[in-house]
Amino acid sequence: MKDRVEVKGHLTIRVMENRDGVDRLLRTVSVKNLVVWTGRNALTRLVGGTTQSLYKVTALRVGEDVGGPHAPALTDVDLHDPIGNAYNPDATYPQYPTDGKILYQFTIPKLGSGIPDSTVLSEAGLFCDNAAAYDILFSRTTHPDVTKTDAISLIYTWEIQF
Repeated sequence: MKDRVEVKGHLTIRVMENRDGVDRLLRTVSVKNLVVWTGRNALTRLVGGTTQSLYKVTALRVGEDVGGPHAPALTDVDLHDPIGNAYNPDATYPQYPTDGKILYQFTIPKLGSGIPDSTVLSEAGLFCDNAAAYDILFSRTTHPDVTKTDAISLIYTWEIQF
């Protein structure tokens, strides 16, 4: 008998622009991601019955990936060039739409995001909570450039599937 559990992920970014008080979809970016060794280690601890919350995915961080793209690698432990805040999931997430699938959604607001105006974002990562330091990387991806301005909000929907 052969049973191999494969963990894979997918990220969709909706780029929204506010015009005259109405958010309009400018474009959608869709990419695969890699669950890194530290993320796989977190999974083994959760399956093993740990009750420590530090292994649960609780945040999104984004970055510039200067000089990249630097392709995700199993040995990654952080984003290449993180910027801004760590963002917690939207209120109704995580969700479990089907067996073996979990969805997270994070919204980076137009204003107050901690990201300087006109920053070009090109990488993202899911992080586990380690005393709210968000320093255990679960999954990482690079994506086509997205310019964050004060008129742009970003909606990241991250799917992990087993």
